Amino acid sequence: MSKTKKSCFVISPIGEEGSDTRKRSDQVLNHIIKPVALECDYIAVRADEIDKPGLITSQVIQRVVSDDLVIADLTETNPNVFYELAVRHAFKKPFVQIIKKGERIPFDVAGTRTIYFDHKDLDSVQETKEAIKRQILEIEKGGEVETPISVSEELQSLRQSDNPEDRGRAEIIGEMSQLRSVLSNIQEMIVEDKSRSKNRESEVDFELSRRNYSRIQFRKTRNLIEEIRRMENKSLGFIIICSALINTHPWVFNLAEQLNFAIINRNSKYASDIFNALNLYILNNASKNEEESFHTFHMISNYLTNDVLDYARSVGVGIDDEIPF
Repeated sequence: MSKTKKSCFVISPIGEEGSDTRKRSDQVLNHIIKPVALECDYIAVRADEIDKPGLITSQVIQRVVSDDLVIADLTETNPNVFYELAVRHAFKKPFVQIIKKGERIPFDVAGTRTIYFDHKDLDSVQETKEAIKRQILEIEKGGEVETPISVSEELQSLRQSDNPEDRGRAEIIGEMSQLRSVLSNIQEMIVEDKSRSKNRESEVDFELSRRNYSRIQFRKTRNLIEEIRRMENKSLGFIIICSALINTHPWVFNLAEQLNFAIINRNSKYASDIFNALNLYILNNASKNEEESFHTFHMISNYLTNDVLDYARSVGVGIDDEIPF
């Protein structure tokens, strides 16, 4: 007797017949999703494959709510896809998220594990199928399904708890949510900068392009710092800023992490040592760089000596500012 197949509804941008969106969606469905779903004893169906008579919108919502599994393709950030995925989240039922390589995951679902794929690369297709299979096998072990909605509910419960440890956990979760928002904005700025640089390089000579890129980097850092100033934990924000230097000055990023650790643990002596070493290094590097980079380094130093220093003192960490500025 053959095993009964379970139901899997595929949420995906479909597009008009003959469009690039339809062609890509069909390839992903037929060569990635359906084979791995079948291997795991699921029958995968997309909205345009529903052959039952009736109102298609109602049938789609019914499948989104009731199917054993949903696989959502977030490519092209299609509004219908995110509406249907939100419905699935609300019911806290199993789902798998996938997205084309090179595309940005929107902030609202950025914290959820998502599989990247390249449907034109056979190796990537195989890796994607294996990753989806692993997630399905993990889902079938049971347990509570975590969604942005369930995390929000848990956060609210922790904030209202009489237990100080629970309220502390809520504060950390809230900071991490804010951090994801800032990182999402950073990613948008990086994508925009790359696009601008590419366009300008085709129109101007190398020297002008280099200067424009430095100015763009300056504006990006300035905008980034403005975004981070919204965060309550300024030392955590400083880590994000220093992540921009991780390729050229990796130990600065590591020291920023140590500074945040020292502030969290109220270790004034260690925080002072790290603070002064960081600022001295940043200022020394500023003096060795050209004008645009000089201003960028000074903005970072200014955030450290003002925002981070004020934040540390506000939480009871007395940093001894030994370097004259």
